[in-house]
Amino acid sequence: MIDITESRYSKYFLFYNMYFIQGIILAICELILPVYLFEKGFPVPLITLVIGVILIPWSIKFFWGAVIDYYIHFGRKIFIIIGGIQFASGLIAVAFLDPGEHLILFAFFLFFSMSGVVLLDVAIDAWAIEVSHENDRGKISSSMFSGQFSGRVIGFIALSFIAQAISYGLAFITAGLIVIIITAYILVFKDVKREIQLEKIRTLLINEFKKKTTQYISIYLLIVSISAGILTLAIPLYMKIVFHLDIAQMGLIFTIFPIATVIGSLISGGMADKYGRKIILFIFISLSLIFSASLIFASTLQI
Repeated sequence: MIDITESRYSKYFLFYNMYFIQGIILAICELILPVYLFEKGFPVPLITLVIGVILIPWSIKFFWGAVIDYYIHFGRKIFIIIGGIQFASGLIAVAFLDPGEHLILFAFFLFFSMSGVVLLDVAIDAWAIEVSHENDRGKISSSMFSGQFSGRVIGFIALSFIAQAISYGLAFITAGLIVIIITAYILVFKDVKREIQLEKIRTLLINEFKKKTTQYISIYLLIVSISAGILTLAIPLYMKIVFHLDIAQMGLIFTIFPIATVIGSLISGGMADKYGRKIILFIFISLSLIFSASLIFASTLQI
């Protein structure tokens, strides 16, 4: 078995693949799912409600973190495998359900699948923290987000074309099979099982959240993420309702988003290091406000 503490490039490739899985679910939630439900005749308010419920596991991510740390003597790998299987099985299950007839069951299996993604995400992040060193944390982070962006691009293009050419059910099955194959890859890696002092962790967490700065940042991140969440659901529905695009056309257009994210991260990251965090946040949030609001003038695809 491969020891990722000794094999650098295997470590980067592992984290790339695990985040590739997250890119697949982002593509499904950002594009495939809202368009699928709209084509099934669901009203926009109900679509946003369903997707909001499905995304709840991300808002209680700390719960999975506590579970993984409590059972750390089992290692990290077992939780990644469980999360991957749960993620894939939920996607494959919804492929055989018609949301028009079984909406609650459809949403339940997607919720179940999303919980698996969050479990996988927390476990892989914990493993990355354990095996990272000061001189390779940047490369690990790069491999993670490269994987996520790659997963989104592949998901936008491949899954949208499958949905358009064949069926949405096959798109869900394809995504599930991709997750199973990538999750199986982790079996070749050696896990490190260790014990930790849970009481020490509790004390550290309590002391950290007593700090005013941590409390303010936590509230700020919650609020500033709301607009991104709204746009995530509004844009595909806007393209469908106003521009009358099909899912395959939208899949191609959506590849712009991860590319723009990479460019924005590189530009704003360097500027934040040079000019400070607050001023750069203010500038880019203001630009986001202006350009997001200007979408109301887009009555045709050309505009």
